[in-house]
Amino acid sequence: MTEKSDMTALVAPRMCHDLASPTGAIGNGVELVELTGKTLHQEGEWVKASVNAAGAKLKLFRIAFGQFNAEEILNAARISAVQTACNITGRIHVDFAPSKC
Repeated sequence: MTEKSDMTALVAPRMCHDLASPTGAIGNGVELVELTGKTLHQEGEWVKASVNAAGAKLKLFRIAFGQFNAEEILNAARISAVQTACNITGRIHVDFAPSKC
């Protein structure tokens, strides 16, 4: 039987992927509205901010709880992009300082 920690590493990325699809669809809809030249009212801006925050959190959870294989490289640029996206909301503060190994 699979160890509990292994099961978490397998389930977490799948959950993030399943949640990212509808979140991405909402973000695409907001982007399409903006591309038509229409102004997003306050409610639209809230939806946009919420979608961006949810996407950032999903990426953070994928990094934190996901299972990576030996060949996969998690570079500083990818982590930094997630850090920046998470820190925009102000509710979660991600502090990442790469160190040389």
